[in-house]
Amino acid sequence: MTSKDGAATWTADDTSIHVDQHAMVWDPRHPGRVYLGNDGGVYRSDANGDGGWIKARHEPYTQLYSAAISPQDTSRISGGAQDNGSIRSWGGDGFNEYLGGDGEENLINPTDVNNVYACYQYGNCFSSADGGDTLTYFADKTTFKRRNWFTPVVFDPRDPKILYYGAEVLNRSTDGGATWQAISPDLSGGPGPDPIYTNYGTITSIAPAADGRTVYVGTDDGRVWVTKDAGAHWTKLAQGRPWVTRVVVDPHDPDRVYTTHSAYRAGSATPHVYGSTDGGEHWKDLSGNLPDAPVNDLVIARGGKLHIGTDQGVFTSGGKGDHWSRLGRGMPAVPVDDIEYDAGNHRLVAATFGRGFYELATP
Repeated sequence: MTSKDGAATWTADDTSIHVDQHAMVWDPRHPGRVYLGNDGGVYRSDANGDGGWIKARHEPYTQLYSAAISPQDTSRISGGAQDNGSIRSWGGDGFNEYLGGDGEENLINPTDVNNVYACYQYGNCFSSADGGDTLTYFADKTTFKRRNWFTPVVFDPRDPKILYYGAEVLNRSTDGGATWQAISPDLSGGPGPDPIYTNYGTITSIAPAADGRTVYVGTDDGRVWVTKDAGAHWTKLAQGRPWVTRVVVDPHDPDRVYTTHSAYRAGSATPHVYGSTDGGEHWKDLSGNLPDAPVNDLVIARGGKLHIGTDQGVFTSGGKGDHWSRLGRGMPAVPVDDIEYDAGNHRLVAATFGRGFYELATP
C-alpha cells in the first residue's frame, strides 16, 4: 500500500504484484528505485513503489512441495509450488503454471502422459486428459470432514485408473477420479483441540501394495494403519509417533514397509525412519546416523537401496538403515520435500523447498 500524506490515507496495489509481501528496500544509488520480495519472487519499481513494478525473469528458488515424473517422457516434470500453483515443463515457455493456489499433490499417469492430476491446498484436486490444459474438479465427489494442507492422492501400482485420496477417511476411485467411495473409518485420532485450525487429524500418506488388496496409511497425529482386504477391515500398526510424512511399501513385497516422520510439531527427537518386514507387526528404527531433521520421503531403488529426502538434503543407505550418506553432489543445503524414482531411466528427481527441481542419474 502507498501513502502520500504521511499515512493519513492509503491506496492498495493488488493487481500488478504477487501477494504475501516479505521485504522491501530502496536502492541508495538510484532515487525512486525500490525492490520488493514476496511469494511471487522479486520485483522492482522506479516510482518509489507507487506502481511501475517489473518482475525478475530468472528466479531459481521455487519452493516445491511435490514432484511428478513420467517414465514415458523424461522431459515431463510437474510439481506443486508454495503460493505459485502447480507448474509443468510442457505446454508453455519453460515451466508454466496450470493450476493456481498453493500447489500441492501432482501426478502424471505412468501409462498416459496426458492424464495428469493437480491439487491446491486442503485437497482441492483436479484431473485432466490433455496434460493440464483443461481441468475437472473432483474433490467434491470425495467423502471428508477434514483434509490436510497437503492432501495425498496416489495411483494404485497395478492400475492407474484406481486412485486413493486421503481425508480423515480413505477414498478410492476405480474410474480415474470421476467417482469415489470411502473405504475406511476415521483413521486419525479425531480433530485436534485448536478451534481455529480444524484440519488436524488427517491422512498424510497412502501406500497401496502391488497385490491389489493391501494399503498402508499414515496420519498427521502419528498413526499407521493397514488393510489387507481393500478396506473391508483395518488394523492399527502404530500410534504416538510424530507426524507421518510418508508410508512406502516395497513393490515386490507387501509386508516390507517403511515410514518417515517429522517431529517439528511434536518438538521431539523421536526417530525419523522406521522399517518393518512383517507387515508392520514389528518395527525397527532405521534412523542410524541421520541428522536430527525431518525425513519427508523415501523411495526403494534397485537392490533394495533406500533413498530419502530430508530437510537437510538427500541421503542413501544400502537397505539396512544402519548407516546413511549423502547421495550425489551438486545439490545445495536445502529441504527436499519429495523425491521420485524412475528405475527404467535410471534417475531420481527431487523437489526442493527453495531451489526448484534437481535430477540425479542413478546406477
